[in-house]
Amino acid sequence: MAKGNSLVRLLRYSLTERKALLQALLLMVVATAADVSCPLLIKQFIDETVIPGELNNSTMVTFVLSYLALVLCASVTHYWQAIKLNRVAISAVQRLREELFARVLHLPMRYFDHTPTGSLISRITNDTETIKELYINVLGVYAGNVALMLGIFVAMALLDWRLMLICLLLVPVVAVFMLLYQRLSTPLFHQARALLSDINAQLHEVIQGMKIIQLMGQAPRFQRHFATTTERHLQARLRNVRIDSLLLRPLIDLLHALILVLLIFSFGYQSLSSVVEVGVVYAFINYLGRFIEPLIE
Repeated sequence: MAKGNSLVRLLRYSLTERKALLQALLLMVVATAADVSCPLLIKQFIDETVIPGELNNSTMVTFVLSYLALVLCASVTHYWQAIKLNRVAISAVQRLREELFARVLHLPMRYFDHTPTGSLISRITNDTETIKELYINVLGVYAGNVALMLGIFVAMALLDWRLMLICLLLVPVVAVFMLLYQRLSTPLFHQARALLSDINAQLHEVIQGMKIIQLMGQAPRFQRHFATTTERHLQARLRNVRIDSLLLRPLIDLLHALILVLLIFSFGYQSLSSVVEVGVVYAFINYLGRFIEPLIE
């Protein structure tokens, strides 16, 4: 509950740029429609032009121009969507930093006696920069991927709803593994962020008191302490990398291969009793490949 409340509070900062946010969401819908339409266009071209043998210069030019128009539309809208979302993110982080700075100015003096300056600076600069990535990922990548997956499922259902249900099996399986990934990686991520803050605090402390440290001959002790902290930070990051390597790309690729085998088997089974359109086979394989990338992200 606390995490959810914190996320809602953070997302409220994006409302200062409501116009840019609404424009980004509208562009997201247009980009998704263009992306999803490309395989449908190729499917129609294969089944209604290539297979019947009606291919000629006119139909080829029409297809190429239509396909290029869809790709150009998707590229342009993705570009402007990224611009709008980055504006929202930067504006939100600017407001958050200003509020944090105003808060720091009114903190009691005893707070600064117990809080390292480097740690405080890291929270205002590095941590808020991380929040900017949260805005971009949540508002941009996450929302865009959800829209793309919904669009893909709609297109699959229009082609063959039974085969769409086979592809839909990916969602609950991936959801389980993503929950496991989040449970394992979140503590390591927080540990790495805390250790990075300690590294910044130690650097600030050493630089500020360099003269005294050298006069008192304490350089080796500070060096050992700093090396211990950086080693702990390294090990936390490496553990996170190992979890990423196991539960992200390799696992999703395996699930993709299994679903692809099921699709091929289903098309083969259908071909025994009815005609299977080549364009439909292409469209489903293409959509399955497009569906995998949002799951990984």
